[in-house]
Amino acid sequence: MRGRGEAFKCCALLALITAMMLVGLTQGSNPLVQTHFVAGEVGSRGAFAYGVLVDSSGKYSGIEPASVMVPDLINSGALYIRVSGGGICPTDPTAISALAQLEAAGLHLGTYLNTFYGGGNNPITSPKPIDSITAQATALWHCGFYDWIFLDAINHRSDAHDVVDAVSAIGWKVQTHYTGWGYSNTTGTYGIYSNPDPDAWSNGAAFFILTQYNKNHDYVTQSPIQWQDVKFWNYVHTAAPNSFPVEYLEGPGEINVFKQQPVAYQESLLTAWANAQAQYGYVMTYPLFIGTSNNPSAPDAYDSITEGTYTLQVSLIKQYNSLNQSSTASMSSSMSSRAVMSTPLTSSTTAVSTILASGTGTVSTPLTSQPIPSFPWESIVLGIMAGLTLVTIMRRRRKEAA
Repeated sequence: MRGRGEAFKCCALLALITAMMLVGLTQGSNPLVQTHFVAGEVGSRGAFAYGVLVDSSGKYSGIEPASVMVPDLINSGALYIRVSGGGICPTDPTAISALAQLEAAGLHLGTYLNTFYGGGNNPITSPKPIDSITAQATALWHCGFYDWIFLDAINHRSDAHDVVDAVSAIGWKVQTHYTGWGYSNTTGTYGIYSNPDPDAWSNGAAFFILTQYNKNHDYVTQSPIQWQDVKFWNYVHTAAPNSFPVEYLEGPGEINVFKQQPVAYQESLLTAWANAQAQYGYVMTYPLFIGTSNNPSAPDAYDSITEGTYTLQVSLIKQYNSLNQSSTASMSSSMSSRAVMSTPLTSSTTAVSTILASGTGTVSTPLTSQPIPSFPWESIVLGIMAGLTLVTIMRRRRKEAA
């Protein structure tokens, strides 16, 4: 009897271990695992938006006059604004005044640095030396207006991690560029030679559907969220848990494709992308104002006022902020009422799920670690079967040995 009891315990233990392994394998191999994220520490990050108003010469070049663009950015509700497309300090009074007003309103202003020579509307050529990048990043830091920086083309560098660490050491919040990661088979200068960085403040990529990698241009028939997007978000959440994924439209390619679509379809994409944030734990960059007044019809220019999407975008941003505030407040209340033992954040999770189900939700923000998956009954059954099989084999070998 004692032998049978030990065999039963062995069987149960093996079944449980096998079930857990199967759960990990089945969930980890599925690029479309859908996980809801609730607002926490990162809820204060707020929404991102384009509001480019400083050109490569440091002059004001907003696609709208400063008298329009500055208050519209402040009133949009976005907290992080990418204001510089040229990676240079402002030099003229209009640009300096515009940035000062945005900063005084509490907005966090971002700039741009290409880690290659070339770029923009021209092909990139060779990677810049790290000391050249840090020198440029240091000069931008001392402008006094910017506190986060977008490192363009860093996905094409094999030393990307060293670049991120060097620029972060200056004091920057670093946002990377990883469009093409996980699915591009391009080689040469435009190959993908590194992974989203665990030391970056945020890891960014463009929505796949409008990129050059998507050869199906019948966009309306496709889901706004593709497996390539989800694979990137899941990787950032697991391999870079102190970072968070950010999505945007890149110029000139995706921006040009986006603005060529009918306004109704533009708005449907914006809404779908905004609503998916809570489900997948990424943060969206809203295309409010991109490009310059010198060439408003350029492929990489987008004016949400002219295009007719500004009102919708502001509404989506404010829904994002509202969800973050309510979820963060719920979390804070739950935290303050705890004694020794902690309890699940069911109030925040319920809030996110309810808003998603109603179709009016927009976004929450990622947790710093993946939730523990539940055990599906299929995996448990398979685990028990595998455990019983193993025990049967062991018994048969014992009999044969005897």
